[in-house]
Amino acid sequence: MFKVDVVIYPELSLKNLVITQIYQVLFNLAPAIEVSFWKGMRLTAQLEVPIYNDGYPDMYNKIHPGFIGVSQTVRLPYNIWGTLTVGHFSSERYGVDMKISHRFIRDNRFGIEGRVGYTGAAYWDGFTCHFGTQKKMTWSVGRLFLLATI
Repeated sequence: MFKVDVVIYPELSLKNLVITQIYQVLFNLAPAIEVSFWKGMRLTAQLEVPIYNDGYPDMYNKIHPGFIGVSQTVRLPYNIWGTLTVGHFSSERYGVDMKISHRFIRDNRFGIEGRVGYTGAAYWDGFTCHFGTQKKMTWSVGRLFLLATI
């Protein structure tokens, strides 16, 4: 609770879409602030600062917001954890994401996880966000395997 983290994430994007050009390169530095106002809650706000752009559209040359989201994690009965996140995510998507995971009691490194999201397209042009009208439902089910626990 009441924890504040300031982090700087480097971002490197590469595309190989044009035959005459080996890669399109985008390198950003993304400072972020992560704040927790109560137990299980996290507010994340990130700013993307372009450093190098070779081949990406000009809108990527502007300073713009990155991840912006609010999430809440709760522990449910039978060692089940649930996380609900609302915000602007990677891959120019915004919306809601819910994750449910269960770690096996005998060995906490293994478990199962389910995820469902309802998102739409959105991109930043400077500090102006443009939202798409088409929404998409995505889901996944998988296994958890942790190499080390702290």
